[in-house]
Amino acid sequence: MKAVELCNVVYNKAMQCFSHIAILVKDLEKSIEFYSSIFGMKVKWRNEEKAYLGLSDHDSLALLQSETGGVR
Repeated sequence: MKAVELCNVVYNKAMQCFSHIAILVKDLEKSIEFYSSIFGMKVKWRNEEKAYLGLSDHDSLALLQSETGGVR
C-alpha cells in the first residue's frame, strides 16, 4: 500500500497523517521531549543537529537545530 493511500487526506477535513515535515527548532532536546510526550512520537534517528521522529514507518518529523528556530 502506498503512503498516499494510507494518509486518506480528504478535502475540508482534518489531515489524518503526513509523510514528511521539517521544522526549525532552537532547542533540539526540548523539541524531542515535546513531540515524544504530547504525540507519542519515537526518535527514528538523530545526531547533534537534527532528529527524525515518527509514529510509523510511513511518516516522519524532522527537527532541525537552528539559532533562530521557528517560523519566520
